[in-house]
Amino acid sequence: MAKVIAIAGESGSGKTCCASLIIRSLLKHRALPILAIDAGAGAELGKRLGLNAGVMLDTVISQFDRKKTKMPAGVLKKGWLDFKLYDAITESNDVDLVTLGAGWGRGCNCFTFDALGSFIEKLSGNYRFIVIDDALDFLRLKYGTIKHIDDLIVVSNHSIAAIGSTNKNLLPKDLKSDETHISLIINMAPQSGTNPILARALTFLGCEPSGSIPWDDQIAQRCLTQSPLTELPDTSIAAQAIEPFINQLLSNYWPEGRESRDN
Repeated sequence: MAKVIAIAGESGSGKTCCASLIIRSLLKHRALPILAIDAGAGAELGKRLGLNAGVMLDTVISQFDRKKTKMPAGVLKKGWLDFKLYDAITESNDVDLVTLGAGWGRGCNCFTFDALGSFIEKLSGNYRFIVIDDALDFLRLKYGTIKHIDDLIVVSNHSIAAIGSTNKNLLPKDLKSDETHISLIINMAPQSGTNPILARALTFLGCEPSGSIPWDDQIAQRCLTQSPLTELPDTSIAAQAIEPFINQLLSNYWPEGRESRDN
């Protein structure tokens, strides 16, 4: 069964870049295969991974809603929907991509949510990791779309306003459980480290960050040119900064080391 990492954060916090850096690190550690789920309205994760989004799941569900009453007798609606959902997976050697699309939650009912949940649950048996970008609304649904989250990573900008908003809006009690580990990552931080004023605010709010990612000109340039972040060189200071966090995450999953992970 796949380990599930979900990334959440306010708009503009750099969730997609953070998700891409996490996937890059997992690729480097050969923690494969990986399923990337893009739950963001902008459907940007595929671009950051160098993958074409292809058919989005909101399109599949919209097609299903239009056709379900016109399907001939003998055609199983769930079978048709399952086939279309699997057909929407963008495949590559090490990372596959599923893109939900901006309108994926609108018009969905219990049947389609159940089909989506069953689809993701079946997929989880084929991957070592599932990484969900822009996951908050996705996780809040009470339809069992995702039944278990191993790590919820909350991404925030390096500002008191962003930290305060993150603490208030992105750590709802219904997402906290003994089985889900919640981490806070400060993104686009100055290379000199966390500002002392911000550090005091974090302490006051009870938000101890698990790591920080500095502003990286290489990421900015690649975002401008729509180049994959998975191909960042090892000289990238952001890629270097995420490594201790991923090393700790992997050691939490497999304390015995890589040998136990590969078995």
